[in-house]
Amino acid sequence: MAPQKSVSPISKTSSFSTIVPVIAKQPPERPVRAIPVDENFRDPRRNFYDDLSMLSAYPFVSPPGMTFPERGLGNADEARAFLARLVQYYLLHEIRELQHGSSGIIITKFLGQEKSELGAVDVPPVEVPDPVPYPIANLFHTLQGNEFLDVYSYSESAKDGNPPGPPGTGTPHWDQLEKTFWKNSQHPFVVPRGTTIDLLGDGEERSVRLERRGFYQLKFTVTPMFEGGESLPENFVTHVEDVNSYDCRVVMDYQIQQRFDEGFAPPRYAQWADDLFACMKRVMAP
Repeated sequence: MAPQKSVSPISKTSSFSTIVPVIAKQPPERPVRAIPVDENFRDPRRNFYDDLSMLSAYPFVSPPGMTFPERGLGNADEARAFLARLVQYYLLHEIRELQHGSSGIIITKFLGQEKSELGAVDVPPVEVPDPVPYPIANLFHTLQGNEFLDVYSYSESAKDGNPPGPPGTGTPHWDQLEKTFWKNSQHPFVVPRGTTIDLLGDGEERSVRLERRGFYQLKFTVTPMFEGGESLPENFVTHVEDVNSYDCRVVMDYQIQQRFDEGFAPPRYAQWADDLFACMKRVMAP
């Protein structure tokens, strides 16, 4: 019997670039942000920038016994390394969001306008082949020590039944937003059966890898390329001073083995990866 010919895996590499503004000089007031808030409500990339701003913000008041390190973002090398870590985490965060989809109504009120604008949000989910929830313990093990997992919101509740007065006079509360986000059982992180997730790389190149050994590997890699100076991204509006912009390259590559045992269907995996990339590009670089 003649030996069976090996079949090459389905493979593909795609990329896009996006521009991210970074606050070079951290202001003394809270919350301290590394990414400025986009004040243009019509910017098609506003949700992307808002997410980066939220993930990079320190709370108004630090939790007891916890301090946050200063970021030397005025130094281009440190800023690129920081952006690599931030966008790496965002990519993992966004994979979950894209696979969940979104729907609802968004109400936006623009400065100088009497009436608010109403808009529908209807983003269908990216279909996951052989879907199963990813174990939260495994995810937190992978994210252990990740600076963006410790995103806090700070609030004050009424004290002794009275509305809180000036800041610091109410009962303080800190909520770990990202840990709550990942733990949400109504919104689980779904991945293909048998998948493991790893965050790879160091310095100015970082990757998110989803893999089932012997079946498939999907990887998203971010590399902040160069500083664009004080020129802001197109449509981005901010009154924050001392902002530098950086070009970031995002590369997706995958290899899918052409095997059909255990119910594995390579074309479905290729479609899943292509859809994730297309949606990611639309969100980050429309």
